[in-house]
Amino acid sequence: MTQVLLIPVKSNHEKLQKIVEIATHYFDKNEKITFLVENEMSASYIDKLLWSSPKESFLPHGGELISILQVLPTETQTIFNLTSEPLTDIERGTIYEFDDQTSEHKQQAFKTRYSAYKAKRFSIALQ
Repeated sequence: MTQVLLIPVKSNHEKLQKIVEIATHYFDKNEKITFLVENEMSASYIDKLLWSSPKESFLPHGGELISILQVLPTETQTIFNLTSEPLTDIERGTIYEFDDQTSEHKQQAFKTRYSAYKAKRFSIALQ
């Protein structure tokens, strides 16, 4: 079964903190996570963020545990969706989604993704 974990955020700073926090969590557990992004610019931004955070170290990525991709991988069980589209083709695993309250446009995009997950009967919970 697919589980969607919603992360409410009200600022861009909160989003960046959560990305680093969740990447660190999976890295420390030695488990894979994929950050799915819209484009090369977003991929580069996340790449730089993970190389510079947390401040006392960095998060190795681009290898086995943490990856940043523009195309949905076939084998990853945990995906942090940073795109505007819902991931309804996932049959099982965990999807992280921002409940992005930084703008009305982003809130509407979230509601669309949420409705798609609900229609697929995915398990939905707050993170």
